[in-house]
Amino acid sequence: MAPVDIVPAFLGVCPEMMTVWRAYLAFWVDASARGIYSDLNVIGDYIVDRYELGDLSDLPAAFAMLERCLSEGDDETIDVVIIGIIDSIQTVASNRPFGNEVFEHWLGPRSRIAWLIGTATWCCEFSLADMLREHLRSASDTSLIPDWNKIQNVKLRGIAERLYPVGDHPDLARLRGIVAPEILAAAEVASRTLRDAGVPHALAGGLAVGAYGYPSSTTAEVTFLVGDEAFIKHAGGVVTLKVPLIAVGNVRVDFVSIEPVPGEAERLRPAVDNPPWSERIPIVPLTALVYMKLKASRQKDLADLVELLKRGKIEIPVIDQYLAEHAPAYMEKWQRTKEQASREE
Repeated sequence: MAPVDIVPAFLGVCPEMMTVWRAYLAFWVDASARGIYSDLNVIGDYIVDRYELGDLSDLPAAFAMLERCLSEGDDETIDVVIIGIIDSIQTVASNRPFGNEVFEHWLGPRSRIAWLIGTATWCCEFSLADMLREHLRSASDTSLIPDWNKIQNVKLRGIAERLYPVGDHPDLARLRGIVAPEILAAAEVASRTLRDAGVPHALAGGLAVGAYGYPSSTTAEVTFLVGDEAFIKHAGGVVTLKVPLIAVGNVRVDFVSIEPVPGEAERLRPAVDNPPWSERIPIVPLTALVYMKLKASRQKDLADLVELLKRGKIEIPVIDQYLAEHAPAYMEKWQRTKEQASREE
């Protein structure tokens, strides 16, 4: 993707932006007087304005496109996106009552690094910004985590800790050579399709269990936890999928929705809004995965938790606290699961 492709790409996924773009073109009668940064500022301004108006419908797709530009773009594209779009969002939003932190949960793995680059530049931490920029250009998606030892600025450290919560990060590389390649390929294709459609999602099920440390060769399907954006509600109570995706090749793709029951959105919505990532795929946080497994309570689900516990892949105090605060009804079942793991060790 080249710089000239950026605006058309955003207009394609944010059709409401066309009105703003036409007004901008009308203002600049002399097209030669415009520049790429001015053009991209329109995108940043549009994103902030939509948030202020309370219309978030375009934002998942807009940030998915931002991630795509940073992933598929050349070095010049990466630079103009950071300066033209990310800097615009950060600067404009910092002068609004809500601030720019509200946009962080939409950031993908490359966007998070770019976000830190923008902040480092504003903090005059130019050597850090250059280091992060080189990291963004050269690192694979599996290693897109900044070098914490290089971030000494207190403000930047705080932002980085929000963007990269402390805890065990999932790694899909753990599945390679164990899970069939077509399963992993299907997960990537399905995730990209959902991301392009602006559907918040996170990998769950057996693949998520494997990413956290217990991969199984019997995993045969791809399961995603999805936000309400995955569904379209019609008259008469009819609900259809926004993305009619049920399989990739011969691999079944399943969606798990967040049930409209008290407390469920509080427990699971953060899992799709700000999940950890591995190889361009968002994965449910371990706390949410444990909760989902306890809730399902099938023999296989509880066995997965036992195996993760036996392998030392679950920070027990973290899960204890999470369940006590968010799902106390499952504490007894969790205790029995821990006891089972202890007996089998």
